[in-house]
Parts: sequence; structure tokens; C-alpha cells
Amino acid sequence: MKKLYFCHIPKTGGTYVENILLTEKIKSRFLEKNVVVQYLGHGELPYRKSENILLGCIRNPVDLILSLYSHGQAGFSDVLIKYGISNFFEFYDLYMANDITEYSAWYCDDIFLKCLFDEHNQIYFDYLFRTDNLEFEMKQFLKEFDIYFDDVEFNLSNYDRNKFVHEDFKPSYGRFGSHKKERLSQKLISEKMQDEIYEKYKLYCDLFGYIK
Repeated sequence: MKKLYFCHIPKTGGTYVENILLTEKIKSRFLEKNVVVQYLGHGELPYRKSENILLGCIRNPVDLILSLYSHGQAGFSDVLIKYGISNFFEFYDLYMANDITEYSAWYCDDIFLKCLFDEHNQIYFDYLFRTDNLEFEMKQFLKEFDIYFDDVEFNLSNYDRNKFVHEDFKPSYGRFGSHKKERLSQKLISEKMQDEIYEKYKLYCDLFGYIK
């Protein structure tokens, strides 16, 4: 029997995907097709086998950095308190220097590539969903198994996109070609900072089309 593994890379929309895949209706439909859905926590990757189906998400790095900061601001993380961070610029400097150990395990330099590629430099995942196009790509993926998203009795209350969204975090389309936090990016993410972020994740950005 095949196993469908979802690897939750932090702040890439993983909660959304997880909540869909772990609904009883989805799990039962996969089971009908001899596919077992298994959720992997942060940092866990299964051995690559032909019978496994491996899923993950990728995200624009500018969005990701802003999301990490807003996550702390909203009180879902104690990182800002732990490091005595009082504003985004302090957070940005520590993050870019890889000094926030809670994040550096995943987001240090080309860590996305280290996570996304196996020891033979082959893409580790069978499916990678883009955070800025997550709903559509999930629909397309489920259709391959004759599962249609509109039929899923999925309660988004656990993933209310607007529940904790401050006025400063309204989405827009930005330089990297995906949803960005409009007022935050205009106020805080300078051209110089965007250049620095691009250079830090150059291989990742070039590979997945997050164009400078």
C-alpha cells in the first residue's frame, strides 16, 4: 500500500495542507485507493521509496521572513521575547545572520535546497505546492486521485486567514511575484533588504522562479 507523506516546512502553508489531508473524508478516499496519509512534524523526512508519495510546500522568502516576524508579534512564538527583539529590523538582522537558532535549522542560507533535495541532488518531493497558489494546486493534486476539493467537508475555522491579520498585513502583489504584506513591505522591506534576501536564497529563488 502506498503512503502519502506530508512534510510540514514551517511557515509555508503547512497547517492548511495538513488540515485538508487529515480530514476523515480525505483519508478515507485515499484509503479506498490504497493510499495511507501520514503527517510528518517539523524536520521529519521519510526514506524515499517508490511506494511513497512525498508532499511539501515552498514559499517566497520575503513572505516567509515577514510571516515569521508576524507570527511572533501575534504571540504564537516566544522568539521575539527570548531574543529581546523590539522591532522588525532587529529581527531581520538576527535572522539574516542565522542567529535565531529556532529558525536557522530550516532557513539558514540554502537550507531550503538541503531540505528539498536528496543526497543525489534530486528533488526529494513528488509534489511541491506554492504557498501563494496553495488552494488551486491542492485542488489539482486531489483531482489526480478523483477527489474534488469542493466535496471536502473542511472547516477552515482552524485556519482563518483573517482572524489574526492586522491592518498592516494586507496582501498585495510584490516584487517577488507573489502575495506580500503590503504595508509591512512598503514600510520595512527596502530594495537593499530584498537584494540581500534574494542573494541569501539565490539558488532557491532561481530554481522556483522567485525572480529578483
